[in-house]
Order: sequence, then C-alpha cells, then structure tokens
Amino acid sequence: MGIAFTPDGQRLAVAYSDGAVRLWDPRAGREVLTLADRGTIVNHLAFTVDGSRLVGFADKSFLVWKVAP
Repeated sequence: MGIAFTPDGQRLAVAYSDGAVRLWDPRAGREVLTLADRGTIVNHLAFTVDGSRLVGFADKSFLVWKVAP
C-alpha cells in the first residue's frame, strides 16, 4: 500500500489492496476523488512538485494521474 501527501499538505493519496487509489481531504476526513482501478496494486505514490499529478509504481510500471487542473 502506498501513501503520499501533496506538497501543500491539502490532500492525501492512498493506494488500497483492491487496486484503487483514493484522494482524501485529511482535515475534513472525507474522500474527494477515487481514481480508476487499473487492475494492479500500487506500491508507491508520489505527487509532482506542483501537486497536479500523482505518480504510482506497480508491477514494474509507472502510472500517472492528473489530479488537479
């Protein structure tokens, strides 16, 4: 399972064992976005410096999601 905070600390990304990756608002304690299940378990997560993209590593491949405009 991978976890990562955005650089500003406003969002938390969590990778679950079912293959889903969800973004949370840690202050409000609520989910704000569910990213599509890609059918693989993501082991590591990291946000880009500007927080606009989330990068995951799973099964010897990188996955990239756009999470902010």
